Amino acid sequence: QDFGKGADKTISRPPDYNQADYDCCCTSAPCKLTAYKVDARGMLDYGKLPAGKFMLNWPAHGNDTYLNVIEATWAIRQSKYQLARTHTLGFIYYIQTVLGFKEMGLAIDELDSGLALIPYNREGRRVRGMVRVNINHFLDPYNPKEPLYRTAIAVGDYPVDHHHGQNPRTPQIDFPKIASFSLPLGALIPRDLEGLLVCEKGISVSNIVNGATRLQPVVLLTGQAAGMLAAWCVAHHAQPRDADIRSVQQSLLAAGCYLIPSVDVLPSHPGWESIQRIGVTGILRGEGRAQGWANKTYFYPDSTIMIKTLLNALSQWHIGPDRLGPDSVLKIGAAIDLAALLRPQVPRGQGSHMQDLAPKRIWESCGLAKFDPIRPIRRWELAVLLDKYSGVFQAQQVDLNGTPIR
Repeated sequence: QDFGKGADKTISRPPDYNQADYDCCCTSAPCKLTAYKVDARGMLDYGKLPAGKFMLNWPAHGNDTYLNVIEATWAIRQSKYQLARTHTLGFIYYIQTVLGFKEMGLAIDELDSGLALIPYNREGRRVRGMVRVNINHFLDPYNPKEPLYRTAIAVGDYPVDHHHGQNPRTPQIDFPKIASFSLPLGALIPRDLEGLLVCEKGISVSNIVNGATRLQPVVLLTGQAAGMLAAWCVAHHAQPRDADIRSVQQSLLAAGCYLIPSVDVLPSHPGWESIQRIGVTGILRGEGRAQGWANKTYFYPDSTIMIKTLLNALSQWHIGPDRLGPDSVLKIGAAIDLAALLRPQVPRGQGSHMQDLAPKRIWESCGLAKFDPIRPIRRWELAVLLDKYSGVFQAQQVDLNGTPIR
């Protein structure tokens, strides 16, 4: 906490304090080889909070500590955690005495005298799940051999980020740049246990992927998905691995949760739910971009659709270019024909009335406006048309690997 100009909140020198442990924390420190090119004020402001308070969360020669205490006894674990506390106090002492911020001191109105109430563990044990997410699923999310995107239940946008600087045995890794991503339902379900769901940092992901999925927004979303899946299991007296994935996804959408990370289509958009549902079928796909600490996936809702781009996604339905007309850009008339092709075949007299509607009636029944069969259709309009008329989201039932259930 910043106690104001003239205050001196310098703490006692911690035991075994070594200034060299912190000398490379920022450009204001004696060492100029810091990993992050910011001065002391920038380092503090990184975790700036309201009411003059600051969160210390600095990996580069700051308050990170490497501990491996998973299998330790309670007593040993507590003694190791005490070393971590002492290391953090050393960083505070360094900020006050070497960097000159004497007015910064432990907050007096927080739990545990200003220190964290419990340790923040960045990584722990992870379950061996029905599926295991690795970095290739993020780099190539629409790989037809592993279409886990079809089972998406949560999203994230953080880059791969490890804090292994305090462990000298960790090899140097050139972390790949990733776009925002979805997480599959099977990562929450243990492979060899029934009646158990896992969320937060225990989900079934690789060590590299954990560097992106460990962030608080992601763990909150996996927690919500686990809760939704648990409710479905209780209601249907079924095990998680037997869940109706589309039903769970629909419940999440009804609660306002994203399945695909479309940064340019917010829940207030009239086609948001349809875009999410069609997104997990793979027919309309976003474009991912690695953009630093907040990666993106763009859906481009108002763009038109090139037929040659669409054909690749339609290959699982065996729809070729001859079925979409001669144009290079998809028109509304051809889009309605496509929706009819994807619509499950219903015996006449059993709900087939919509198939008999004129194209303009079909268009308007989906809540769409400005019908013109030769106008290029926009991506969000196609999502709504496919979702509401063809019902392809529900028709494409999938297993935990994303494989369609015949």
